[in-house]
Amino acid sequence: MKGGEKQWHVDVLAERMQVWLICKRIVLQEVVNLVLLSIPKYCMQTRSNSADKAMVQLLSQFALLRQVAAINLRFAKEGDVYSPSFLLGGMDMWVNMLICDKIHMNDNKFVLGGVVNRIKVPTYPFIIKFSCLIKIAGLPELNTVQTELRIINSANEALGPTSLHMHRNYREGNMVPGVDQYFDFKILVEQNDNIYIECIVDGELKSRYPINIDLVEING
Repeated sequence: MKGGEKQWHVDVLAERMQVWLICKRIVLQEVVNLVLLSIPKYCMQTRSNSADKAMVQLLSQFALLRQVAAINLRFAKEGDVYSPSFLLGGMDMWVNMLICDKIHMNDNKFVLGGVVNRIKVPTYPFIIKFSCLIKIAGLPELNTVQTELRIINSANEALGPTSLHMHRNYREGNMVPGVDQYFDFKILVEQNDNIYIECIVDGELKSRYPINIDLVEING
C-alpha cells in the first residue's frame, strides 16, 4: 500500500467515525475511548510519515469529539433529545434555551421566573405568554450572526411570525465569545398540542425547546 493510499484510509476512518459519533450519542464516550486506543497501533502498522501526520491530526479531532461525546451523553441521560440544553451543530457554536413564565433584568442580571414545560389553558382559543432566554456561546469574536426564533406546532406549522435578531460577542477577552438575551412572547393556541421554540443561527438549527399545551379540566 502506497503512502498516499495509507493516508487516504486514515482520513476515511476519521470521517466515518466522526459521522457515526455525531449520530450515535448514547454510546459515544465508550466508542471514542476504544478508537483512541486503536489509532496509534493502526498508524504504526502503516509506517508512513504521511500516516503519522494524519494520526496526529486524527487524535486532535477525536480529542474534540471526546468533549462532544461527554456533553451529548449527559444530555441524552436527561431522557429527552429536545432538552433545553441539547447540543446541536458540534462544538463551534452552541445555544442553550430556557423558557420561563417571566424574565426580567435587575442590576444587569437576569431574574428568572418559573421554568415552563407545560402550560394549561382554560379554553380554546387562548393566548399564552412566556419568556425565552437564549445563551449563545462560541460566537465569532468580530462578526455578527443572524438569530431566528420561531415557534411551531407538532405539524411543523408556524405559530406567529419568526423573530429575527443580529447577535455579536459581548464577552471579555478571556471568556468564551457569546451573548445572552431574553424575549417575551404571546402566542395564540387552539388545541392540545406540543409546541416547539426553535433557535436558528445563520440558517442552522441550534436548539429546540418543547412546551406541552393542555386544557384544564373543570370539575362539576
